[in-house]
Amino acid sequence: MAVRKGDYFDELETMAPGTRRTYLDEKLALTVEQAYRNAPAVKKLLDGCGVNPGEITSVSDLEKLPITRKT
Repeated sequence: MAVRKGDYFDELETMAPGTRRTYLDEKLALTVEQAYRNAPAVKKLLDGCGVNPGEITSVSDLEKLPITRKT
């Protein structure tokens, strides 16, 4: 029995790699923008390291952010 696309798998899992990367980059940018607007700690962190949330537009841009620790 053949498995039809979409019947058993999440759409994100069956996307072409380039399409998936674009989708995830867009979601990341939106998440960073929302966190900057709504979470004072994130705003303070980004402002403190001189990063504008608009600069984070892809997964590769995450290296601009400082490493944080849960302590």
